Amino acid sequence: ETINVQVENGTATEGLDALAASRLNYAGYAARLAPADRRDYGASLLIDLTAAQDPNRSSSLLASMGLTQAQIISLPDPNSPVQYRLILGSDYQACFRPESLAP
Repeated sequence: ETINVQVENGTATEGLDALAASRLNYAGYAARLAPADRRDYGASLLIDLTAAQDPNRSSSLLASMGLTQAQIISLPDPNSPVQYRLILGSDYQACFRPESLAP
């Protein structure tokens, strides 16, 4: 099953969302871009919209993006067209080691 992630740039840095989407695609996720509600997030957030709230799946996604368990929010939404929303904050590090990515 393909995991769909909506990537939103919550920073003033243009193109950061495209870099994160490329990273997700490289790791085997399906990423799509969408505008963030604002551009001043200090910390990145992963919002889990799945009904099942599988901690193994979300942990893998967090690790792929270099995020911690403290950065996930559970908001189950069975009507969401994506399983996760990733809002990038100013703490997001776009550089990564490809060998560390594992879906």
